[in-house]
Amino acid sequence: MEMKQLSIDAVTQRCEEETENYRRKLAVDTRYCFELFRRALEDQVQDAYTSVFRIYQPQCARWVRSFAGFADTGEPSPDGFVSEAFARLFQELRGENFKQFPKLESVLAYLKRCAVTAILQQLRQRKAVQLEDEAGENIEVTFESTVETEQIWERIRHLLPDPSDQALVDYRFRQGLMPATIASMHPERRT
Repeated sequence: MEMKQLSIDAVTQRCEEETENYRRKLAVDTRYCFELFRRALEDQVQDAYTSVFRIYQPQCARWVRSFAGFADTGEPSPDGFVSEAFARLFQELRGENFKQFPKLESVLAYLKRCAVTAILQQLRQRKAVQLEDEAGENIEVTFESTVETEQIWERIRHLLPDPSDQALVDYRFRQGLMPATIASMHPERRT
C-alpha cells in the first residue's frame, strides 16, 4: 500500500513505533513521521497536526530544557516555549512552504530552531526592559547629581536650538515632570 493511501491513524501508529525505535537506538524508518508532518503542515490536516504535537512535544521540551538560556528565563516549565515553537513551525512551514524540507531531519532541526528562538526572544525582551529601566534611572541620576550638567545642557541647546524643545527636555528630565503634567501646562502645544 502506498504511503499516501494509509490512514492518519496508521501513519501515526507507525511514527510512534519508529520514534520509540529511535529512542532505543534501533534502526528507524523516518518515512512515516515525515508523512505525518507532511499531512499536518502541507495538507494542513488537524488530526495529523495533533498527532505530531503529541509525539514530538516531549522531544521539543527536552530541547528547551537542555538549552543553556532556558534557566535564565525563570520559567518553571518549558511548555510555553514548546507551544510557541510548534505555532511557529505551523505558521512558517504550512502549505507550499513545507516542500522546502525534503526529510524528517530538516523539519525537526527547524522545530528545534523555533524552540531556541522562542527562548532567545524572551531573554531579549527581558534585557530590553531591564535596559530601559536602567536608562531611565541613569538619566535622572545624571541630571541630578553630576558636575557636568551645564556641559550636557550646552549640548542639548546645540542639538535643540528651538527654546520650546529645550524647555520640554528641561521639564521632563531636569524637573522630572510627567508628560501629562507638561501637556496641561502648555495646552497651546497639543497637536
